[in-house]
Amino acid sequence: MVVQPSVTIAKGPFSLNVWGNWNASENAANDTGEIDYTAAYTLLDTDDVTMDVGMIFYTFPGNGNSAPHTEEVFASTTFNSILFTPVASIYYDVDQVDGFYGNLAISQGVEISDAMTAEIGGSIGYGTKNFNQYYFGNNTHNGAVNDYNVYVSTEYALTENLTLGALLQYSALDSGVDDSGNYDANDLIWGGINLSYKFM
Repeated sequence: MVVQPSVTIAKGPFSLNVWGNWNASENAANDTGEIDYTAAYTLLDTDDVTMDVGMIFYTFPGNGNSAPHTEEVFASTTFNSILFTPVASIYYDVDQVDGFYGNLAISQGVEISDAMTAEIGGSIGYGTKNFNQYYFGNNTHNGAVNDYNVYVSTEYALTENLTLGALLQYSALDSGVDDSGNYDANDLIWGGINLSYKFM
């Protein structure tokens, strides 16, 4: 089990986010967590297309985790007027990795009631050689598809500002990277619950 707090401050096209991950299991005794800082700017926001750019600063605090910090720049485009809303994103690590990661995702939301919504979706990711070597220990490809994800989620508005949600997801590594031995499992089913509050 992990705990993942997140706080976002947004004003106009600018936003700042701080996201954390802390393990609450003895299975990860040497992993003291992660804190990421994201600054983003919305370049385009229309009924049809939304485009964001930004930078992410990854840190791994604590004596039990020796992973160095690193930084990524990214661009993400959402096509709002197409069935099964597609989102195309690309990330470039400018520090430790010096490699690209691309992700193509689709999703479809459904309104169940005035207070409850559900969403289904999936994604596929691709990493360049440097990216796959750094994160998966893979040395056999110039670039490879590396992850697949399928999920279903739901949200229920407890109040105007407070929302309770749940997620169930299947994640898998592609055969291009799953033989590296860096992970305990090449595929898994995982889920979580979340509580979010929006300050008006």
